[in-house]
Parts: sequence; structure tokens; C-alpha cells
Amino acid sequence: MNPTKWKPKEELMDEKNEMKKNIPIVEVLKSLGVSGIVETSPGRFKALCPLHEDHSPSLHIDAEKNVCNCVVCGKLKGDIFSVAMTLKKTGFGEAVKYLRKNFSAYISSPSASPASSPKPPAIEQVANHVRTEISSLGVVSPVRKEENAPLAAAQPKLYGAIKDRSSKIHKIPEEEFWNNPPPLIAPLRNLAREKGLTFETVKYFGLSYSQQENRVQIPIYNDQGEIVGLVGRRNNPEDEIKYKFPQERFLRKGLEIYWFHEALKNQGLIKKHGLTLVEGFSDLWKLWQNGYKNTVALMWNRTAPDQERKIVELVKECKSWINLFLDNNEAGRLGQVEITERLITKIPVRVIPYPEDPQVTEPEHFSGAQLKAVFN
Repeated sequence: MNPTKWKPKEELMDEKNEMKKNIPIVEVLKSLGVSGIVETSPGRFKALCPLHEDHSPSLHIDAEKNVCNCVVCGKLKGDIFSVAMTLKKTGFGEAVKYLRKNFSAYISSPSASPASSPKPPAIEQVANHVRTEISSLGVVSPVRKEENAPLAAAQPKLYGAIKDRSSKIHKIPEEEFWNNPPPLIAPLRNLAREKGLTFETVKYFGLSYSQQENRVQIPIYNDQGEIVGLVGRRNNPEDEIKYKFPQERFLRKGLEIYWFHEALKNQGLIKKHGLTLVEGFSDLWKLWQNGYKNTVALMWNRTAPDQERKIVELVKECKSWINLFLDNNEAGRLGQVEITERLITKIPVRVIPYPEDPQVTEPEHFSGAQLKAVFN
């Protein structure tokens, strides 16, 4: 028996539990060819089930519980192991090998022998886990070389339509915006009222409205300030898909950080106050509106390798730190732990505390006074 491959039963169970908890089922589904994955609400997704002819996404995904279920055929369901077994048509052992090989960045590497050293204290266990994860990122999950193509070159007609729609709001006075907006502006007024945004904020972020899709359009920029994609936010509150991202072949979300191109212009603020990371668009709008222009949005509660690289490079250049300001729910707290573990050995991390108020669960819920209390 090869001693480097032998693992006691307890260690195998620990590894499987760690894999089940830490490997995102969304990423597993993507790696196995599942398409059309869209986020319908924070931590919940839908996708096209590959096991039957599916024109309306029937595969429901719960990222917080890390499970999925096809509500039509019922054949694709369960945790990451069940998904790998079903889609690869293999047994449990082969499924574990596949996950271990392709997602080792999410799991720690066990020692060669459990008897080789005494059990370290809890703090050292955490440190060892962090070192293993960080070192594995450079090997298993290398930073991609590709970039999102600017829409001006890749889809000039769409780019022209975006510029035309976003220019409409600049042609009306503020009083008309609030009191008697034209049909193509009214959804922006409604969003501004819902989120407490000013007229200037709506204009500044280039928000527009697509009548065809009945969605508010949010432009996504690359680091050079070029539009590379559009995210559609629901206008109809009964639409269960809150944010509609372009398919991955049109926009690789993990390559961009929302409003990072503007943060690069505010390095003086970052040097003095740190780089603040939030999850969503409205969180960022609220903080920028309150003067916190050292804020960027991850567009999820995790970080992709390219996002981590950009964050680390900018913070190191500024000799600063990050303010981790994710949502105060289960998904946000799990993301907070994961991001902290990934970055803490590279740059300082400060976690922003929430007040003891059940109504305040996201950064956008903070009042101006509450934001001032935690940042100043």
C-alpha cells in the first residue's frame, strides 16, 4: 500500500464533509456543462436541466444549502457528490476523485500521515488551512488570461442602443424625473425611490431602461472604463429573477469587479480608508452616494481568482487594507469567512460590524449616521 495515498476513515470523512461544505455546487454544475445558470435572488439560482428537453429553467439551485433539484424530472438533485455521480454517470469514488482534482482550491490538503505530528492547536489549524488554500490557488485555479470584449467593438449595435437609452435621462430636468417622467424614465424613478437614490446618482451610474426586456440596465465596465456587458434588474416585482446576467460566453462575471475602474481613480481614499468590498449594486450605489468612493462590488458573496488578484494588487500598491462589508445573512457570513481566509495572509482584512437591528441586513440599509459610525 502506498502510504501517501492511505487515509484513515476519520480523515476521509473529514475531507468529504469539507468538500460538501466548501465546493460551490454552482461551480460544479458549470464544470459539468450545465448552462443557463441565472441568479433569481441572493443565494438562489435556476438553470436548464441537461437530463431532459428544458426550455424554461427547471433546475433550482440553493447555494446556501449547496444543493439542487430539478422540479420537472427529479433526476438531477442533491449535493455535489450526487450531481457529479449523475452527470458523469459514475460511482461515488470516481465522483470524489473528480471533485478533488478539479476543485482542490476549495479544500485543504491533508497531511501524509496522521501520526507524523501532534495535533496542532485550533488557531494553527486555521492558519495551515489558509496557507494551503492560498498556495493551491496559483496551481489549481490560475488567473485567466482572457478578457471580456468591450461592447463598442464586439456588439456595436447593442453599445449604440445603451448609449442612446442612458442619454435620455440627461435630457430632462430633475423635477420632471421625480414628478412626471416619460415611460422610458419612469422605471428609473421607481428604482431611485425604492433604493433612496438621488437623480444625480442614477445619472452617474449610467442606468437605463430596456422596454423590450422590461428591466433596468446596469452597465458593467472593465478596468479601462469600457462597457463589457449589461445586467438587467427586474422592473416587475413579481419577476422571480431579480438580476439577469448575460450568458458566460458574453460576459465572464468573475473577470470584473463592479466600479473597480473608478476605484482605481480614488487611490488616495483607499490609502487612507481602505478598499471596501460589498456584494451588490445597490449597496455600492448607497455607499458612493454617501461619499464612500473607495467601494467596489463583487456581484456575489464570493471572490473569483481574477477578482482576488486585482484586489490584492491594488491594496498592496496603496499599502492599505480591505473593509469586508458583505450582507448579514447566512450566505454573506459564509462568504465573509471564505474571503477572509483567502486574503488574510496577503493583505489586512477588516470586517465591518452590523448594528443589533434586525432591519439592517445589507449595507444599503445603513443610514448615513450608521455608515459614519463604522467607517470614521
